[in-house]
Amino acid sequence: MRTALADSRLSVSKENSYNGYRGFSLPPALDTNLLNTDPPEHTRLRSMVSKAFTSRRVEHLRDRVQSIADDLVGAMDSYERVDLMEHLAGPLPITVIRKLLGVPDRGRPNFRAWTDELLAPDPDRPEPRPRCPRLPAPLPRRARGRQADRTG
Repeated sequence: MRTALADSRLSVSKENSYNGYRGFSLPPALDTNLLNTDPPEHTRLRSMVSKAFTSRRVEHLRDRVQSIADDLVGAMDSYERVDLMEHLAGPLPITVIRKLLGVPDRGRPNFRAWTDELLAPDPDRPEPRPRCPRLPAPLPRRARGRQADRTG
C-alpha cells in the first residue's frame, strides 16, 4: 500500500494521465480541489480545511452521520433490490454535506442534481451544464451563516 501511495504514476494529476478527463472539463475554480490535486497543491488545500476536521469535531459529527446512515439502511427494506452505491455510498456523503451546509430537506433534489452535474457530468451532453455556474453562489452564504451560528 505504501508503495502504491508513493508511486507518482498513480497520481490524480491530469499531467500524469494519458487522456486527462474524458469528454468534459470543469471550471478552474472547481477543478482545483482535494480530490484531483497532488502535492504541493493538495497539501496546501488540505491544510486549509484540516482545522475543520479535528478529532473532536469529527467525533461531534459521529452521531449525526450514524443517524443518516441508519435512515438510509432502514429505507433499504422497501427496495425490491438494493444497490449499495445508489442507496448508501452515494447518498450518505451528499446528505451529510447538505446537512452541514444547512440545505433543507426540500432542497435535496436540487442539491443532488448539482452534485451529480459537478462530479459526474454526462460527456455525451453537448450543451454546457447551465446550473454549474450558479451552484457555488448560495452555498457560501449558507456556510457563512452556519459558521456565524457556531462562533457567535
